[in-house]
Amino acid sequence: MSDAESLAGGESLQARYAEDWTLGILWSPALWDACQARAKPLRLWATGPAQPGSNGGEFTPSLYVDPADPARLWYTPHPGLPAALFVPLPATRAAIEQALAEFGPRPPPLDLAEAKTVRAYMGAASFLRVPNPYSGELEAAGPHELDRHFNFSPAVTPHAWGSAFADDPLPDARPMSQLQTIVALREIRQQLAESLPRFTRRAWFSQAHVAIEMHARGTYVWEVKYRPSRFTSEVLAELNALAGQRYPADLPLDVAAALHGFMFLDAEWFAAEIAQETDPGQRGALVSGALAVAADDIVEASRIARAAITRELHDQVAVANAAVQYNWQFLLEELGSTTTSDELRAQITNVLIEGIAPPQVDEHGEPADLYDSIGGAEEEEEDDA
Repeated sequence: MSDAESLAGGESLQARYAEDWTLGILWSPALWDACQARAKPLRLWATGPAQPGSNGGEFTPSLYVDPADPARLWYTPHPGLPAALFVPLPATRAAIEQALAEFGPRPPPLDLAEAKTVRAYMGAASFLRVPNPYSGELEAAGPHELDRHFNFSPAVTPHAWGSAFADDPLPDARPMSQLQTIVALREIRQQLAESLPRFTRRAWFSQAHVAIEMHARGTYVWEVKYRPSRFTSEVLAELNALAGQRYPADLPLDVAAALHGFMFLDAEWFAAEIAQETDPGQRGALVSGALAVAADDIVEASRIARAAITRELHDQVAVANAAVQYNWQFLLEELGSTTTSDELRAQITNVLIEGIAPPQVDEHGEPADLYDSIGGAEEEEEDDA
């Protein structure tokens, strides 16, 4: 960049954080303030080849420099990502090449066989909120509302695919008519039979898979498959500190941008909380969350459940509910033979006699009763108020 272009590029970045919060990122005051502070001294140093982006736009890899610290550059695969997630690099050719190879343009597709997987509790639709793009008001984060939120995301694809597809079925989607687009987006939301509904989006720059798994009563669980990043540990440590989160140190920056503002409670967090919780009702809720996060690992889920079975009735009820939801009949049988609650044993017996129904989804691939559970929770909140 020339001096004039460099100055103009820096001013454009700073102007972004002088305006209102943008759609597609679930901003917090702390993240916005951190972006303002990061952007303030920067000037645009260079740009890389643009690549096709969201909603017909382009993403332009950009390198910024602070004139007071010229030995360090700040890299982002797209200036629309939060400035607090720009990656610090030594001002060397080798470091720039390595960053471009990892974050784009056009990094290699994710190798699912070698990808790292993390799961975490995201929250419940009854209390998670995302902004309405038309009114700006916060609304309950049902599947439709999440679709609208991520439609504006600079971090992940606007389209999401169901569990019937292992990988992105639209990796290089050609321009389609409106009717073709509607048909394609509906077709890719198909779910595997008798499985938990799951919608996955591809991170634009790291190619990570960011999935939202939908459990009973509007409970959401993250499942992220990603190629560990070599560059983000410093940035993620700062983000964890300002947001009070537990993101892995090697999580790609575009994934962190997509997750920010939602909960991210992993298995280690639940284990620590269960161990110190003395209130039976609260501990039962924690057991439910821990079993949701571990629902893909029957060995770990069994360990959590069997420890809970030996405790009080709230813990046992949590295990029973999870066993019904995830079709863990063997755990129901164990619990039914050990519980001292006649009522719980009778309920378990009835379930075992009638059988456990698989998850039900509607024509959109979403849990059939999800919006009923959201509405019921909101009505309870209004009654309480």
